[in-house]
Amino acid sequence: AGKSKHKWLFGKSKRSDHAAPLEETVT
Repeated sequence: AGKSKHKWLFGKSKRSDHAAPLEETVT
């Protein structure tokens, strides 16, 4: 769960567009 949050944060930090694909990869 921690890693998932970290990835999501990383994506959001860069861009909302980037956050979407990042979350999908984690899932």
